[in-house]
Amino acid sequence: EGAFEMVSEFPAAQFFRLEHQQAGLLYRPVLFHPAGSIYISHNTKPPPQELEKLLTLAGAKLTASKRKAEVCIGMSGLGGGGEGMAVVSESWIIESISEHVMLPIDDFLIDDNGIPIRAESP
Repeated sequence: EGAFEMVSEFPAAQFFRLEHQQAGLLYRPVLFHPAGSIYISHNTKPPPQELEKLLTLAGAKLTASKRKAEVCIGMSGLGGGGEGMAVVSESWIIESISEHVMLPIDDFLIDDNGIPIRAESP
């Protein structure tokens, strides 16, 4: 398996495989646990079904209810989100998995049109 992992492009691939092999049946990924409940919008790229697979494999808690979500992946549309819900780009998932660490949500915030929201400079 190691020869096909594309370690230079996806440095965490080997780490995930070895972690899973060592734990065996007890393996429970927890990469996205700190994010809380995650809702995936219907208009994401990659498609929501693919993101759902990735997030599930990385230990995310998914919800079908936008109102119950703490994080929304992709443009959330008008209303319906829970108070304080963070809306982030799909890149947050891909880059977090690639780095094998949940990256800061604030670095991936987007508005309802998918435009990145940049943090204010000090």
